[in-house]
Amino acid sequence: MRNRQGDTFIFIIILVFFILTLSAIVIEYFRMESMYQQIEYVLQRGINGAVEYAMLDEYRRDGVARMDTAVAEEKLYEYLHESMALDSELNKYAGEEWDYQLEIENLRATESPPRLTLDGALKTRSVFSFLAGEVRLPFSISSVNTRIVEGGSRDSK
Repeated sequence: MRNRQGDTFIFIIILVFFILTLSAIVIEYFRMESMYQQIEYVLQRGINGAVEYAMLDEYRRDGVARMDTAVAEEKLYEYLHESMALDSELNKYAGEEWDYQLEIENLRATESPPRLTLDGALKTRSVFSFLAGEVRLPFSISSVNTRIVEGGSRDSK
């Protein structure tokens, strides 16, 4: 520290640059993680709602859980466009600025047991997009409507 040639000043500049860069990386990681968790939560709500809406009530009185798979898929896409405000290509905009896009790779629906599974990825940009480009965060979300009977739960047949 007593060096009068300016080595200490350069060391401090390098240290500050390193700390600021590390802080920016940590902040960006938590921003993306938070966005991912929020979108995953909203998608889970949409899938749960689509399964519940598509349940065939006429089978319930006989103790059978069945779902209209076409209605469930239709309700899910309706939810994506209306509640999540996604456009026809499943892009989300914050004002005029592109925020993210959902890429749906697979949508599986089964009638019995009533199950809807959505596999895909969330595509977004990072603050460091000049280094990493677009970031893809994969997800797999599922909802199953099970029947509760005395003595425990079981999937209906």
